[in-house]
Amino acid sequence: MTFFSLKFLFYIALIFLGYRRFAISTEKKYLIFSLLGLLDIATNLLDQFVFTSNLELLLVNNLITLGLFFTFFYQIKSVKFPKHSIFVFYVTIVMYASTIIYMDWPKAADHLYSNYGYLNTIEFSNFSVISAVICLLLCTKVIVGIIQNESSQLNIIFITFGVIFYYIGDLLSFGLGTHFLKDHNTHYEFLKTLLPMRLYTTKCFILMGLIWKN
Repeated sequence: MTFFSLKFLFYIALIFLGYRRFAISTEKKYLIFSLLGLLDIATNLLDQFVFTSNLELLLVNNLITLGLFFTFFYQIKSVKFPKHSIFVFYVTIVMYASTIIYMDWPKAADHLYSNYGYLNTIEFSNFSVISAVICLLLCTKVIVGIIQNESSQLNIIFITFGVIFYYIGDLLSFGLGTHFLKDHNTHYEFLKTLLPMRLYTTKCFILMGLIWKN
């Protein structure tokens, strides 16, 4: 089975198990994972068959994914997030994404730009690192909040660790990989190993959280 096919199996599992968990618990936050599965399927199909350059598409995907994760965290009853903090974090990230699209900052060599010219790989890497750091801080808040409240929400912990592994993967691929692995072949081999590992750990933890009965 190819990596591309395996990704789609995970996405379909997210759609099905997210809806199943919602139907059992009637908690709307689990529908977020069905939406994530649909989003990833649409992004992969557009990337494969429609767009000739995927930086702008991946940026939109990252923004929507981050917004869905923020919504999920906000709906966890045992962890209290101030309404304004979640909103401010997300608006800040959206404004930063708009800035790098319209102001072309930082600039890069011509071959590093997408075919559409709106983004270069340095801009996208910086955005990915910043959004990963912010989301990891929120994940830490969720884990600490559940432990402090002595809540038995193991399924939420599993899901949160899935999100943590996802953004640690972003930090490694766009932080370490882009800025420290200058050799293209080394960077390629690094990503070829990292991306499947991130997919397996992230999706397995999230799916385990959707299945787990507290």
